[in-house]
Amino acid sequence: MTKLRFFINMAIVILFLILGIILTGNSLTLYVDSASLILGIIIPYIIVSFVFTPRDQMKFKKEIFTPEGTGDKAELAKALIYFKSFKNLLIASSVTVTILGFIGIMANLEDRSSIGPNLAVMMIVPFYVAIFLLIVVEPLRAAAEKNLKG
Repeated sequence: MTKLRFFINMAIVILFLILGIILTGNSLTLYVDSASLILGIIIPYIIVSFVFTPRDQMKFKKEIFTPEGTGDKAELAKALIYFKSFKNLLIASSVTVTILGFIGIMANLEDRSSIGPNLAVMMIVPFYVAIFLLIVVEPLRAAAEKNLKG
């Protein structure tokens, strides 16, 4: 996989998401929540960076974007472990934040006007994680696996 191909695929998926949001009549700002982005994506990245340093991650990127079959097999094997760990952390953070949001909603059931907005905020983290897995983690993991076997 080339860098250009990766970014083109990412752009296409993002454009389709934006198109889907617009066609449903919703505003893009409805899907923006910085706290959810931090809890769902940034914190798992920081945690996985304790084990796989940014230098390691740069090596993985270099090996993934080399022509098939020419990458360092040991680095590609580490990259697969990295992507599996990162995916697991993303899913765990998504579930944790969703449960915390649900507990917050259940604790405030008397105020019915806050249920909808709180539910929306609760569900945005799994949405962010799913999109991030779809456009970043899984394509790079698949490319690393293909290069390892190729």
